[in-house]
Amino acid sequence: MKNTTSTLLTAALLGSAGLAQAASEDVTITSTDAHGGKTNIVVTVHKPDAQGPFPVVLHSHGWSGSRNRNPDDFAKYLDSGFAVISIDQRGHGESGGAANVEDPDFEGHDVMAIVDYVAAQDWSLKNTEEDAITENDPVLFSIGGSYGGGYQWAGVLTEMNVRYNGKTRFDAIAPQITWHNLVQSLAPNGVTRSVYLTGLYGVKTAQGPQTLAEYIHPAYAYTMATGNIPDGTVPGFVNFEEEFLRHGPAGYANNAVNIPALMRQGMTDILFNTNQGYRNFSQILTEKARAKSIFIGYNGGHVALSPMGLPPGSNPSGDPCSEKLMGGGDFTDMTVAFFLFVMNGDNPRHEIVGKGKLPYHVSTDINTCVSTTSLEANTPFPVATIEIPGAGAGVGTPTGAGIPLFTAIPGTENGITIAGIPKLTGTVSAGSAEARGFLGLAKGTNESNAVLIQNSVMPIRFPLPVTGEAFEVELGGIAATLQPGEKLFLMTSALNDQFMAHGSRVPGAIVITGATLELPVQ
Repeated sequence: MKNTTSTLLTAALLGSAGLAQAASEDVTITSTDAHGGKTNIVVTVHKPDAQGPFPVVLHSHGWSGSRNRNPDDFAKYLDSGFAVISIDQRGHGESGGAANVEDPDFEGHDVMAIVDYVAAQDWSLKNTEEDAITENDPVLFSIGGSYGGGYQWAGVLTEMNVRYNGKTRFDAIAPQITWHNLVQSLAPNGVTRSVYLTGLYGVKTAQGPQTLAEYIHPAYAYTMATGNIPDGTVPGFVNFEEEFLRHGPAGYANNAVNIPALMRQGMTDILFNTNQGYRNFSQILTEKARAKSIFIGYNGGHVALSPMGLPPGSNPSGDPCSEKLMGGGDFTDMTVAFFLFVMNGDNPRHEIVGKGKLPYHVSTDINTCVSTTSLEANTPFPVATIEIPGAGAGVGTPTGAGIPLFTAIPGTENGITIAGIPKLTGTVSAGSAEARGFLGLAKGTNESNAVLIQNSVMPIRFPLPVTGEAFEVELGGIAATLQPGEKLFLMTSALNDQFMAHGSRVPGAIVITGATLELPVQ
């Protein structure tokens, strides 16, 4: 990491307790967006009751939330000598403007303005001239989940792309349960995740339609009416696919992030699934950064609207990996230790980094922890033929159409542990336009008691009829241990309750022949 100008607070930073009776104050920062507009961004600054200068941790909220003004909630950071700045993002809390969903032109510039503020403060610890990328380069970290993870990527990548030529003033980040590709998250493989879209749109517009960027309102109405994201072919609508791709790590031109990251993704998260976090870790971080980074998969995340009926799903809760790696601590303890290691290199908890050998630590459906070098599929299991019966003319299932089917996967009966992202390949035929289906892995002793593992489901869509075309799709990432006597099943369905009316609405079936399921066997 970049060295710091001072060893002040080293003892405190290595874990002494009781420093923090925080001094807190609200500050308004004026941000200038990429188009010259100015917006007031309101933050609360929490500083330890100790002599500075302090390394700084930025924090921000989830979607439709607001900043945290209670210093007690940051006690572990403050007690370790960090100042914490909690942010109201634009369109949220007391900040001005409208939420643009982590648009680099808006939210990305807001984060840079906040870092400019930090850099100008004499109480913020600075990097040495030798290692700093600009004058008064602060020692800077970030935390937050969901939308509070998105701002971290927006800040780092906007700095890299528009100001510092591939570099950033952040020293390390810790994003949780956030996205890689926002389009793929909201409409995976072109199928609209309507339950979550409805919830996200509803809670934000309840704060006032003006708190959301204007172009989103007609796009939402079109998406819910048609089941399709506006793609630029419909006059009067923003190309949502192109626009929202820009609003996440997948859409930046320069995304070779060369700073350490502690990423935490929900194995049971049905909005930003395991695949999204894995793509950030494996594709956005450089090899050098990955060697100093950690990926944690836990049973949690966006689970409030988890499917428990169609198909039946499991929803375990817990973070055994953080507990295992910290010897009994939680993820906040790990985050503090991680930042300290980045700063000092000799923190007693430095073994959590793993030196790049076992960077992935994921929680299984029974809350055990699997540590591995890769989450990629590595073992093929031939399945032969898969059929997804159509839903018929309607969206209900009064005649049984659309009820999930379970196909046993041969070779998994004697016990197996899988952890990562499965892949299904084969040859597909679908006789109707807009044929849609949902795929997931389930386990049980037989079809009647098989349950979807960690609620992980992936839709597929064929806008036009296809016959005998090559087919490949990633399923949602999972981790599970099957005991002898339990079987692994491929669940297929024409409907899914988290996608409401946007499953298959036409007669006919999707048939995949010569199918092979590739599993990440550990």
